[in-house]
Amino acid sequence: MLLALGLAALCHLGGRAEPLGALDPAFAAWLRDAPKTAPYEEIATRFLEAAGRDPAAYRASLGALEREARAFFAERAAPEAAAKRCELLAEFLFDVRGFAADGDLRLAENLFPDAILERRRGYCLGLTLIILDLGERLGWPLAGGAAPRHVFVRYAADPPVNFETTLRGESHSDAWYRDPAGARGTPEAAPVESLTRRQLGAHLINNHGFLLLEQGNGAESRKEFLAALELFPGLVEASMNLGVAHAREKRFDDALLAFDAVLSAWRNDPYARLNRASALASAGRARDAVAEIEKLLATHPRLPELAESVERMRAALNEARAWAEAQAVTVALHRALAAEQGVWPGIPGSYFRDEGFEDCAKTRVDADISFRWRWESPLAGVPRDHFAVRWQGLLEIPAADHYTFFVTCSDGVRLWVDGRLVVDSWMRANDNVTMGEAELIEGLHDFRVDYFEYYGEAGIKIVLAPKRAEFPLPLASFLKHLRPAKEVAPKK
Repeated sequence: MLLALGLAALCHLGGRAEPLGALDPAFAAWLRDAPKTAPYEEIATRFLEAAGRDPAAYRASLGALEREARAFFAERAAPEAAAKRCELLAEFLFDVRGFAADGDLRLAENLFPDAILERRRGYCLGLTLIILDLGERLGWPLAGGAAPRHVFVRYAADPPVNFETTLRGESHSDAWYRDPAGARGTPEAAPVESLTRRQLGAHLINNHGFLLLEQGNGAESRKEFLAALELFPGLVEASMNLGVAHAREKRFDDALLAFDAVLSAWRNDPYARLNRASALASAGRARDAVAEIEKLLATHPRLPELAESVERMRAALNEARAWAEAQAVTVALHRALAAEQGVWPGIPGSYFRDEGFEDCAKTRVDADISFRWRWESPLAGVPRDHFAVRWQGLLEIPAADHYTFFVTCSDGVRLWVDGRLVVDSWMRANDNVTMGEAELIEGLHDFRVDYFEYYGEAGIKIVLAPKRAEFPLPLASFLKHLRPAKEVAPKK
């Protein structure tokens, strides 16, 4: 589960949430006063009771698992070395008993230990609680470990042995969890630490609150995030989730305070920046949102959720008619991606055997969008009538200016720049002459053209005219893409 809780405002996490009630506050009250050595079994059973679940099935299932584990270790004469013990524990849990990690954060069964024992699937926190309870029954010195957005098991030794629940018990160093390269989106100087039992309980409350948040129960989820923070003020994930809950209810000032708390603890955390930028854009502070995205791109240009999040933010800015800011977000993203991947001439075009963009015959890189197929097929495998093409890539604007797109085609065409529809002439017409205008800033813009041919002659040509230019320019000089071309089609 190396994914951020609190990302729900920005990316789809999958799964289907079953209706849940709020957690009984008695669990948090018990954790406040519980002894430091409260048994993990009691933490698990009280958590299940607070969630309205019957802990009896959990006790019975874990008792059976304990008996099987004792028999397994007795047959193999469990070694004293911590690393070897962890290897055997991994073999028992993941090979013999068939447990597996499931990263679906929305599925309650991946959190509750009774359901995990029944399904033998769960995400990091639920699996960790079960393993800690089992280890305590076996007399092993196990504790919870935590890195940003992740919980795992640690065997108390010198040095400690980390037991990674999401990777079948693999052992990894603290440096691995810190992720200095930033590929997993870990914030700078990320702490890796052991958890007290109260802190583990706070994680359970926070994750339960996340489930409520995903079901739209913002009021109750906020109560649980605050309860988790009262028990464990350093639980940064709860601050992140609290910020998302505030933002969803348009309490943007409160949301920004929560995201600032995350960034104070986790310097340059990419998900806090994403959520902060989203809140700023939703609050109408478009320029501040763009500045936040640029800070993020400077530290984490390869973040997996980045492109999707920028697209959503750009859509919100376009809806608010903040055209310049929507472009600035896109240009900043492509500037970072281009620095990593490089930029090549041409635009990828997908050719379809139908007018509805469903049956794709081939995708290739075209040097220009200037074709006169007349009564011929555009390429092998595509009919000469009733076909469509979608070009999608980048438009490199050399200087800010007012640009006019002139299009001649047969039959229909639509053209978008940075998600904004600029040309819309979607009709059957043998001589379709149309145009669209846009103020564009310097840089790489998202560019998409949809075209369909109904019957008769086929062809399309687009030229671009900057206001300051004396005459229109071929589109080819503006078309780019981020991946090297395998094939560049000659202009016809």
